[in-house]
Amino acid sequence: MNQNEATDDSVPTVRFMNIEDLVREKHSQQGDALRLTNVSLADFNQIDEEYEWNKIRISQYVESSHCMLVSIPTTAHEVLHLGLESAIIIRLHQIGLDNDWGLTGAVTCYSQGFRSGGGNGSAGSADSSMMPFRKGQYIGFPTLMIEAGCSWSLASMRAKAKWWFQVSNHTVKTVLLAKLDESRLTIFLERWEERQQERAGDGEVEWVAACQQTITISDTGSKPPVYQVTGGDLMLNLKLLLLDSSLQEEEYAAVTIDDFQLYAERVFEYALGRHAVSR
Repeated sequence: MNQNEATDDSVPTVRFMNIEDLVREKHSQQGDALRLTNVSLADFNQIDEEYEWNKIRISQYVESSHCMLVSIPTTAHEVLHLGLESAIIIRLHQIGLDNDWGLTGAVTCYSQGFRSGGGNGSAGSADSSMMPFRKGQYIGFPTLMIEAGCSWSLASMRAKAKWWFQVSNHTVKTVLLAKLDESRLTIFLERWEERQQERAGDGEVEWVAACQQTITISDTGSKPPVYQVTGGDLMLNLKLLLLDSSLQEEEYAAVTIDDFQLYAERVFEYALGRHAVSR
């Protein structure tokens, strides 16, 4: 396994032949992810350039392994990341930061030197993303990435979170993972960030990515539905996300437990057909 590639035995894997077959394969899938092998750089370029026609959402491409992960926008998948994005935007609005953010959606990002012919390039997109907005300044990679998964395992989602920090040369500051486990009627949320620490042995400073917060939202099975939230409010560090050194480390935007109650109601209603009674 390539250490830069998120792999998952639960995600169907097919050998890439041509774009027409890939489009048909995507439409035949029940899950929200598909893994492709045998994808050359030329194949990637064609898929990427013809998005308006093929609607193939490239989640991750690793040139050295010729492997690609494709995200399939099922209802559950879309509600998972868009609902979380919406909750964050509402909170940013409430603290007066409307003009400081730009929504960048599922923009495709490329590693430095990609397509240069070295064979070690990577590219991909998150499901939702945001970056600071400053006139006349473009920083490249978004600082906040949101990844959603239904059929995709948490282990592979975590591998991609780590990959975002590496491929962006640490421009990505926070990755949020939203995993829906339909069998357990549970949403797992994780906030990943990097910290600098001394490397054992030589004292060199290195970046280490780790999960900084875990939140679990469960449908208790009661009628009307009640959603149990553990892990507290989701705390988003504004100094990291806005790349503003004038801010204090403890300045946060908080997505609250009440926010997650509404988020879960919509996820389970739209994704699983759980008909909630108005409260």
